[in-house]
Amino acid sequence: MFNTVTKKMPCTEKFLKWILPRGLLMILVFAISLVILGNAPRIETGIVEYKLVTGKNDQTLYVLLINMGGKNIAVAEKMGDILRSGYEETSINRALEREMHKHYDDIQYMVSLKLSSSKTIKSFVVPRDVYNAAVTNSAVKFEIEKPYSNKVTRIVTDDYNGLAVGTDYLPVNERGQFMHQ
Repeated sequence: MFNTVTKKMPCTEKFLKWILPRGLLMILVFAISLVILGNAPRIETGIVEYKLVTGKNDQTLYVLLINMGGKNIAVAEKMGDILRSGYEETSINRALEREMHKHYDDIQYMVSLKLSSSKTIKSFVVPRDVYNAAVTNSAVKFEIEKPYSNKVTRIVTDDYNGLAVGTDYLPVNERGQFMHQ
């Protein structure tokens, strides 16, 4: 087919010999850039609605702590034994994490955001340091591991003030009743 086209139009042979390698190179560069961009982390912004800690025991998932409005609320029975008088503190230190690991496997820290891009609340799995840094009812920017993942790698910034201007969020005491609907 290449020979028949070049016989009909002789200048086409030079053009095809010039364009084919460059065209294949451009297609290859485009495909590689799509793969790289497809695996790049994404940024989500929103208001921190609540934070929770979960753990497994005998293949059953338990909510250990839930934090709405700056205070931890112990949910699981064994957490009452683990936590001492100062459990209202919002941060989880290594000693408390070790105590939780004695009773529960697979401890996960989760932060739920009311996304600025939509009216939905989405939960993300976060490392302990991100859990401790996230403050309920404050605007935050997270870096998500992959485009379709829910694992947060880090907080990009926690003073994203432009996000909270002009929003119609429910007051803190009214949010809990809609959490499980």
